[in-house]
Amino acid sequence: MIMMGLEFTGVVPFSTVYLHGLIRDETGRKMSKTYGNVIDPLSVMDELGTDALRFTLLVGSTPGNDMNLSINGWRPTAISPIKSGTQAGFVLSCFKM
Repeated sequence: MIMMGLEFTGVVPFSTVYLHGLIRDETGRKMSKTYGNVIDPLSVMDELGTDALRFTLLVGSTPGNDMNLSINGWRPTAISPIKSGTQAGFVLSCFKM
């Protein structure tokens, strides 16, 4: 894209490139609608919550590396944001006078 942008416009189209890996299923196969191994994010958000989905994707993804993802791996992280929120609320309530 950079080469084509330089050729046709004479300007670099973007300055930052982000490399990311593939999302794979628990067996290591590429997630694909054709394989039928795709996890629906809306059903995960309904079942475990949006924070659990965000936290799992954030913690589990290292730039440039593939990520093996399964719904069973989200169960422990679904509880973490709730616990953190509860603990933060408790600590803040201790300082209120």
